[in-house]
Amino acid sequence: MNYMIKKILVPSDHSESALNALDTGIDMARSNNAIIQLLHVAEPGDHQVMEKEKRAQDIYDAMAGSIFQRYGVKTEIIFAAGNPGTVIVRAAYEKKPDVIVMGAQGTSEKAHAVGSNVYFVVRHAKSPVLIIPKEAQWHNFKNILYPVRPDHGGAMQFDRVRNILSKNGRQCSFEILTILAKKQSDDAALISRVATELENQATGEE
Repeated sequence: MNYMIKKILVPSDHSESALNALDTGIDMARSNNAIIQLLHVAEPGDHQVMEKEKRAQDIYDAMAGSIFQRYGVKTEIIFAAGNPGTVIVRAAYEKKPDVIVMGAQGTSEKAHAVGSNVYFVVRHAKSPVLIIPKEAQWHNFKNILYPVRPDHGGAMQFDRVRNILSKNGRQCSFEILTILAKKQSDDAALISRVATELENQATGEE
C-alpha cells in the first residue's frame, strides 16, 4: 500500500516555529500535489474575539493567496476557538489530514521545551505528527532517522515515510535506529530481517 500525502494540517499562532512548520508543510505540499489545511485557534474567553477573528480572517486569506501565487499550493483556512491542543486534535479528527506539521513551541511556550500542546497532539491525534523546531527551517529532507523496535510491526509503518524518500530521490539517506528493551540472542537476526524488509520496500520490491 502506497501512503499518499494529500492533506497537510498546519496549526499556526504566528510563532517562529509555527512559521517554520508552515514552510515545511508548503514544501511537502508542493512535492505531493497536496493542500494545506491552515488552522488558526482563537483564545477562549476573549471579549474582543469577533474583532480579532475579522483581522485574522483578512491575514489568513492574504496568506492563502500568497501561498498559491508563489508556490501553486491550495490552502484551506480553518478557524476554531478553545484550548489549542484539544482544537488541533478535533480538527485532525474532522479534516482527516495525512500528516500534521506543527512547531515545537507556541508563542507562550518555553523555548527549551516541547510545548504542552504539541505533547497533547502527539499523544491523542490519529494522524502522524511532524514537529518542527524554531531554530531552523526544514526543506528537502536529506537524512531521515527511523526509530523502530525489532519487529515487523515497525516495518509496517515505513510506508508513511517512503513518500518523503521517493520525493527526494537519491539525495535522501535513510538510517534505521533499532530500540531494544534488553539484549537477546536472536536480536541480530530479527534486526537484519526488519532492515531487509525496509530496504526491499525502499527499492520498490514486494
